[in-house]
Amino acid sequence: MCCLLACLVVAQDEQVYEMGEGIQPPRVTRRVNPNYSNVRGVSAKGTVAIALIVTSQGAPKELRVVKKLDPEVDRAALEAVEQWRFAAAQKDGKPVAVRVTIELEFHAL
Repeated sequence: MCCLLACLVVAQDEQVYEMGEGIQPPRVTRRVNPNYSNVRGVSAKGTVAIALIVTSQGAPKELRVVKKLDPEVDRAALEAVEQWRFAAAQKDGKPVAVRVTIELEFHAL
């Protein structure tokens, strides 16, 4: 238990890098598709963009919608990406946290 708490504290304080030179991007290892079954009557189609940090452990954190489409569609996309898992980004062969933006396409049902 003690080790788990210590590991969580370290993960929260880790340096977050921007994607760029010297950073190998994270790779999605588990993708959950948005559940649009609760989205009724939305005639919009387009892209929802979600900015987030992928931790050095491959978990998404601090997610926020940066390109909105419809509140219900945005919520479904956000809930899905919260469940994604990643192989962490790499810098000098070591896992690091990075800021990324994920885009999800929505086509009216």
